[in-house]
Amino acid sequence: MDSHLYRLLALGAATALLAAAAALALAKGGGGTQTIAPLDAEQLAAEAEEQALERSPERILERRRSQTSIAGSGQGSARPGKPAPAFELPGSQGQVKLGDYEGRPLVIEFAQSSCPHCQAMAPVFDSVMRSHPDVAFLVIGVSEPPKATERWHRSFLGHPMPGDLAFDRNLEAARLYGVVGTPTTVLVDGDGKVVEIIPGEIKQSELEQKVAALKRG
Repeated sequence: MDSHLYRLLALGAATALLAAAAALALAKGGGGTQTIAPLDAEQLAAEAEEQALERSPERILERRRSQTSIAGSGQGSARPGKPAPAFELPGSQGQVKLGDYEGRPLVIEFAQSSCPHCQAMAPVFDSVMRSHPDVAFLVIGVSEPPKATERWHRSFLGHPMPGDLAFDRNLEAARLYGVVGTPTTVLVDGDGKVVEIIPGEIKQSELEQKVAALKRG
């Protein structure tokens, strides 16, 4: 259902509300002469429209995709169907390069330890990636000290998260992938091409399906 239809429904609801209010006021007056405070039909329509739009799929999706914004990043060169931009970053076990994962499906999560959306996604990624050990998983901590990312990665869930960990304090990789907020999930196939870039939170069932499809190629 598109936004135009939601607005029509909202206007109808406001009209019905106005009529009901007028009828109630007349009933209370007992048929005699009574001064009735005028109702602002435009205001009622605007309020009803806003309530309807808040329930629209577009607004729900917008809220679900909410992220913790990152200053200084923006439009990058990564595009679905195109080769994933190469990067090399310091990691918890040495340098981490995109080429390290050549020939394997790869899930990259750009995250921040202080990001509430990343914290909400942590158990989702943990569960999905543990069920797909043949898929490479890389967490890239952005715009924060490496120790903060490492501490979160190691202990937030009470155990280390699966996969590798890299640090992008200066947003080098984040800029390449057009990351404007965390979490952002990037799916890369075994041929090294970007399959999808997903901003914000994602349901576990949806991520499970996407990772399964990534494995099939």
